[in-house]
Amino acid sequence: MISKIIKIPNKSGFDQLTWEEFGLMIDAFLDGENDAFVSDALSEFTAWKVRSPVLQDLRQDIIDNMLLPAEGDAIPPVNEVWLRALSAKLKADGYP
Repeated sequence: MISKIIKIPNKSGFDQLTWEEFGLMIDAFLDGENDAFVSDALSEFTAWKVRSPVLQDLRQDIIDNMLLPAEGDAIPPVNEVWLRALSAKLKADGYP
C-alpha cells in the first residue's frame, strides 16, 4: 500500500510528489528511512507503473543507472554517486 511508503501528509501517489520530494525519496533509499519516505520507496517507484511521461522517463533513468555492473553472479552494487547527484539535481533544478 502506497500510504505506507510515502509518509508526506496528503500525498498518496508518486504523481503527487514534487521534484524535491523525489530527491528525498532517493536519500531515504541511500541513507535509510526519513520523515518523508520509507527506505524501500525508490524500489517501489521503479516497480510501479506511472502515467506521466516525464515520470516514466525519470523511472527509466533510475532503473538504467541505479546499479553498477556486477562481475559474474555477484549482486550489482548501488551506484551511490549517480543517485546522490540525481537527488541534488532534483532538489535544485527538477527533472530533466
